[in-house]
Amino acid sequence: MTSAKAAPADASSPIVMNARNVTLTLGSGEAKVHILRGVNLDVRRNETVALLGPSGSGKSSLMAVLAGLERASSGTIEIDGADFGTMDEDQLAIARRGRIGIILQAFHLLPTMTALENVAVPLELAGEADATVRAKAEAAYRAGLIAIICIGETEAQRFAGETLDVLSRQLEGSVPNGATSHN
Repeated sequence: MTSAKAAPADASSPIVMNARNVTLTLGSGEAKVHILRGVNLDVRRNETVALLGPSGSGKSSLMAVLAGLERASSGTIEIDGADFGTMDEDQLAIARRGRIGIILQAFHLLPTMTALENVAVPLELAGEADATVRAKAEAAYRAGLIAIICIGETEAQRFAGETLDVLSRQLEGSVPNGATSHN
């Protein structure tokens, strides 16, 4: 059985994802398989949720249904006030854009592109003026936060400058993954 574990969020934070009595049944007759049975889930803004369960327990199916990639057999799903059950495919795509990010088990990156280019593509499709610059800035910002959290602030400033330069070159594909200026 799949369970959802959540990091506590401020109880006054608004609920941004609401799933009620969600079911997913595939096939018919003797081949009918009940994938999800009566799932209820609330997620508040800034809350982190992890779906836990053994292989075949419905984690990926639940994520697909919650993201509007798969239609629930019954129940309701609201994301940021939008009722996913009443939307057509185009409306779902618009509702997902900018609200839902999905990382699949196999990542499904385009193999002919660098990691940075893979990140930039959806930004470009969303009309971002310079998607590559934004993708680099976001990667650098996140790496900087990790460096500051992992080591002291003074050392982090020195280390982050070197690391972010290497990270940027790795994302562009000009430095082998795992290489650092400290090697």
